[in-house]
Amino acid sequence: MGSVWMPDPQAVVIADANVLIDYAVTSPDLLGLISTRLWVVHVPRPVFDEVDQLDEHDAARLSLAIVEPSLGQLVEAGTRGGRLSRQDRLCFVMARDNRWRCWTNDTGLRKLCRDAQIRTYWGLEPMILLCQQGYLQVDEATRTARMIHDINRYHLSGEILERFLGKLDQIEGERG
Repeated sequence: MGSVWMPDPQAVVIADANVLIDYAVTSPDLLGLISTRLWVVHVPRPVFDEVDQLDEHDAARLSLAIVEPSLGQLVEAGTRGGRLSRQDRLCFVMARDNRWRCWTNDTGLRKLCRDAQIRTYWGLEPMILLCQQGYLQVDEATRTARMIHDINRYHLSGEILERFLGKLDQIEGERG
């Protein structure tokens, strides 16, 4: 039997726009499940503002914490070089400064976080954790992942989808 991940209700993750949009378009209630069963999900105000699929009411209903960056964090995110967007750099700066984890599919942001020893999660990863804990049915996770793949093949390739589905099959096999 595989190891079971235990939720850490004290863990704070900062979410970038790509994971929020994926879930907001396909299964917004999953954002609420993630933010009440797995982590405290923080979203920087400038990142939240670029997610047209969610409004303030949605954020409150889904227990997403919209957080205001400091002026120093905004300046740093706006002046760092590289290929990352200002919003992705802001996610990094806020995760680093607050010792938060980062939830993203963006490989550039993930690399920056990894280099700074900031724990990161892939976009689909919380669904695996929710299935392991019994908060989410495997068939719902499968449906959601396929919908995300359909709308966002850039961040969720067929190969990534197949690996994810394999992990779900493993969870079902363990349940027997």
